[in-house]
Amino acid sequence: MASARVNISFPEDLNAELDRITGHRFKSQFVADAVREKIRRLEEDKLKNLLAEGYRAAREEGLAISHDFDVANMDIVDHDETR
Repeated sequence: MASARVNISFPEDLNAELDRITGHRFKSQFVADAVREKIRRLEEDKLKNLLAEGYRAAREEGLAISHDFDVANMDIVDHDETR
């Protein structure tokens, strides 16, 4: 996979921790993996939110339809009681 050189800045304490964990040689791979994972999580959260919105909309639509049938059923009951 082709690589692009990127110049980023970290707080010194974070950079020191990163060096301690990864060693200087593997820092780029570690950061690339971390960014990739963060993007995956953000996309997953976005999808979950879209699904939740869809379920809420479907629920509201279902309740509205159910309410329409309740009104129709009440009309039938009222007509039956007048006989």
